[in-house]
Amino acid sequence: MQQNKRHWLHNLWKALGIDQAIAYTAINRGWTLISGALSLLLISHFLTPVEQGYYFTFADILALQIFFELGLSTVLVPFASHEFAHLRWTEEGILEGDSTAKSRLASLLRFSLLWYGAVALAVLLFVLPGGIWFFSHYHRAGIHVHWELPWVWIVLVTSGSLAVTPLLCILEGCGLIAQIARLQMQQTIVGTVLFWIALTLHWGINTAPITNTVAFLWSGLWVFGTYWRWIQDLWRHPTSYARVNWKTEILPFHWRIAVCWLSSYAVLRMFDPILFATHGPVMAGQMGMSLAVMASIAAFALSWVTTKSAPFGMLISKQEYDTLDGIFFPSLWQSLLIELSAGGLFWCAAVALQRFYPRLGTRFLAPLPLLLLVATTVVYHIVNAEWIYLRAHKQEPFLGIALLAGILIAGGSLLLAKPYGATGVMGVYFLVHLVVSFGGGTLIFVKKRNEWHRSRPTDIPLKTIE
Repeated sequence: MQQNKRHWLHNLWKALGIDQAIAYTAINRGWTLISGALSLLLISHFLTPVEQGYYFTFADILALQIFFELGLSTVLVPFASHEFAHLRWTEEGILEGDSTAKSRLASLLRFSLLWYGAVALAVLLFVLPGGIWFFSHYHRAGIHVHWELPWVWIVLVTSGSLAVTPLLCILEGCGLIAQIARLQMQQTIVGTVLFWIALTLHWGINTAPITNTVAFLWSGLWVFGTYWRWIQDLWRHPTSYARVNWKTEILPFHWRIAVCWLSSYAVLRMFDPILFATHGPVMAGQMGMSLAVMASIAAFALSWVTTKSAPFGMLISKQEYDTLDGIFFPSLWQSLLIELSAGGLFWCAAVALQRFYPRLGTRFLAPLPLLLLVATTVVYHIVNAEWIYLRAHKQEPFLGIALLAGILIAGGSLLLAKPYGATGVMGVYFLVHLVVSFGGGTLIFVKKRNEWHRSRPTDIPLKTIE
């Protein structure tokens, strides 16, 4: 009987496409969704609508780090996975195998650590004073929020986290997908609980840096405590006879990723600052709260695909394209169903709250702009999955689409935010993503997939893709 029960559960998990990495990631995202409901209740009780606006705008101003990081984390995972396809972990916690692959991976580690060290310094030198100027300039008379200490605090711990980021990305590319997912699950749970405690202790806006602080300390202690020998071994490994060439290999891929990431800032992270400047912190808080919930739903659903990023790179390196498609497409449909269901339930719940419990319901966007946000997130889910699939080939063919979408959304939001508020911003967001990102992106996905897999090269040539 017990064996039949285990067999039934195994078949259910298999049908849902759940493996260990997805399980940890899903628990992490599921915790975020469930705990998010309690967080919203606590935020609405312990933070004023004005403080809520500052809370979410902090994150969007902090995202200016994109202009320095330039999406290198997205590049590191597929590059590392392509080299790890020829290596294996030993009992001593280091890598062995093909000497060329290990040398190239060592050069990738050195390059990424130097890059992120420079990024961390740039965040301190530019983002920190930039945020001080923004909140000082757009501060409204009669509103008293002591934002200075939490802003400095959150920038400092975020800068520290950047030093750990390349190590986590390369470890994920080296097959430690489930371990990274478990780490993220743990730090999310601990960070959320401490955030709740800080709220109940009436820390106010000083609660904003709590989760960032936990993420920095938890991931840093885990990486340097568990994989210190791996770091030392790769750092000391000679790279003179084989290395990843930044100019000819990484740069042709990275600069396209960088433009896409900069466009993503315009697409998503500008909404709160724009509404903060044009309509004040209350509407910015409504936008931030709504975006936070949909971001959690989107991340939860997309985990069915994101956890396959490193395996995709390994399969491509071995030219096992049929296996690649056999994993990707079921994961896409499973995740899309989850996205649709969760997004629809959130919209219904928010509308019900606005009618029957307005104290909490008014912390979200009104029904129409919220519906546009949900619809856009569902459409963009497909685009994100297509991007993960093609980027695993160490290519970025979505450059033009991302750049056009970013320009249109940023321009449209700046034009329509003041006269139409959140409805105008979300209307632009939905239309551009539906026509440009989804329509144009899917055409590119079909074209490039057929082109690359039909030729079946030893490795996809790193050249400009128009």
